Amino acid sequence: MSNEAVAGATINAELDALIDSKFREFKEGSIVNGTILDIRPQVVIIDVGYKSEGVIPSSEFEDDEIEEGDEV
Repeated sequence: MSNEAVAGATINAELDALIDSKFREFKEGSIVNGTILDIRPQVVIIDVGYKSEGVIPSSEFEDDEIEEGDEV
């Protein structure tokens, strides 16, 4: 195998690992970490590192003091 082929295979393996680490599958009801993007009267919008944000009822946080940017 040539050096170029080895380098190409290495890059492909690294790219596959990066894609796997960034694209996680979540199921409804899963508990995941995220960052608060917006606090609204009825819901809190959370960035969970996926293509869509998480939406959690504000009542889930009624005993906690939270702010935008907090990790939850």
